[in-house]
Amino acid sequence: MKKILLLIVLISNMILVYSQTAIEHFDNGLIKMELGDDQGAIHDFSKAIELEYNVAYINRGLCKMHLDDYNGAIQDFNISIKSDSNKYKTNVLYFRGSCKNEIKDYKGAIQDYNKVIELNFSHKGAYHFRGRSKYNLGDYIGAIKDLNKAIEFESDNKSASGAYFDRSRCKYNLGDYRGAIQDLNKVIMYNPQNKTSYYNRGTSKHNLGDYKGAIQDFNIAIKLDPEFKEIYFNRGLSKLILENHRGAIEDFSIAIEFGIMLKTSYYNRGLSKLALKDHKGAIQDFNKTIQFDSKYKIAYFGRGICKYELGDLDGACLDLSKAGEFGYSKAYDMIKELCN
Repeated sequence: MKKILLLIVLISNMILVYSQTAIEHFDNGLIKMELGDDQGAIHDFSKAIELEYNVAYINRGLCKMHLDDYNGAIQDFNISIKSDSNKYKTNVLYFRGSCKNEIKDYKGAIQDYNKVIELNFSHKGAYHFRGRSKYNLGDYIGAIKDLNKAIEFESDNKSASGAYFDRSRCKYNLGDYRGAIQDLNKVIMYNPQNKTSYYNRGTSKHNLGDYKGAIQDFNIAIKLDPEFKEIYFNRGLSKLILENHRGAIEDFSIAIEFGIMLKTSYYNRGLSKLALKDHKGAIQDFNKTIQFDSKYKIAYFGRGICKYELGDLDGACLDLSKAGEFGYSKAYDMIKELCN
């Protein structure tokens, strides 16, 4: 009898030590996670999992997310979700959806966010990121509906600024530039250092014909980040339309240095040089454009005009003929006027 009691005590002590060890590994993982040591935390959570402390799958998955190991995180979340007793299922589904978003499995992400919303109708994050997934799939109207919900469930506009930004992108892609500007105004109000918001608002203003307003926004974005490469092309385009040709040439030259939209940047710079009667410089830029695209009809047209201004009638007529051949019908009117 004493031997049986002794065996029971030993087993009980073994279970106690076993359980404490798993919890200790888990707690150590939490501490390392809090300190930003995700690799160290993964090691401890893995030790806890080896001892069948399965709640650690969630935390190990989160650490893998932090380290951009989204596939590894999804594997951990899959195991956690399969547990019928998982009281954190809503959060784990949300985390897994976020991972799927990152690996561009947008349909899979939407399925997870759908389940989150079924479990918690007011989960603002699920609406927001489901909207983002729909945006990435080109479903801009569906995305706007979700982002509206995300904004509705946020406590204030400042907290909703991310959803306003994403909704502005949807509106932009639907051609609702005024709506996009309204949303970006809110984003900029609460985050005036967001260079992309100024860039996007400037592009929307440009598309509405407010070129001066666009340039103002582009200027602010460039002050925030002088290495913001794409913006020089857009600002150059606004300046070109406003016939600020010297300013346009400066911006397109920077865009060319950055390697941004080279074919069009050379062409647009050529147009500004043509307007300033720098015909030789314009020809050099049109030559570059044609090197990128041998059928770029308007570049042949522009180069033909330059050659005519420089007295090269044969060369002008040949280029105008090329422009017409590639579908620029206006070239034939010039041929009738100059070449016959």
